[in-house]
Amino acid sequence: AENSFRDVNIAYANELSAKGLDTYFSTASMRGADDKKELKNYCASRVVQFELDVQAEPHPKKYTSFDTARAGLFNFLRNAGLPKPSVVLSGYGIHCYYVFDRDISYNEKTELSKAFVKLAREYGLVLDAGCTHDVVRLLRVPGTNNYKFGDSKPVRLAVMPTVMRVEDFSAL
Repeated sequence: AENSFRDVNIAYANELSAKGLDTYFSTASMRGADDKKELKNYCASRVVQFELDVQAEPHPKKYTSFDTARAGLFNFLRNAGLPKPSVVLSGYGIHCYYVFDRDISYNEKTELSKAFVKLAREYGLVLDAGCTHDVVRLLRVPGTNNYKFGDSKPVRLAVMPTVMRVEDFSAL
């Protein structure tokens, strides 16, 4: 049986990670032969993503531990009445994704991202707003390792994605 495109790419990401290289995927489909991470190459996306950064030293835009980040995330979700997103533990933070049932345009993604960041700030969630607003964001591949600061930290899928309707998300 022929391997699927997804399986081949996951195997390649794991191969690169085993060699000590960081691996990423794009949250958007891109046009062009080189698929560069540039706004002009954006075609569509099916996610709104957000990141919670973790670092031991106090920082106004970061949590000091995974436990405080996890507590901040789940308090926000409960208080804002939002469903659980897909969650990836990136080694140095938490990546979250709301996965949609259809492609969203640049304008839709921008509006959804802005509304989400506004809601997050209203409820006190400490997030990297730049990640949420970046429509061509590259994020870490679950099952690989994060070598960001020279250490090898596993990148793990903690909560499986649930597909939701864009209209349901925008109504939140």
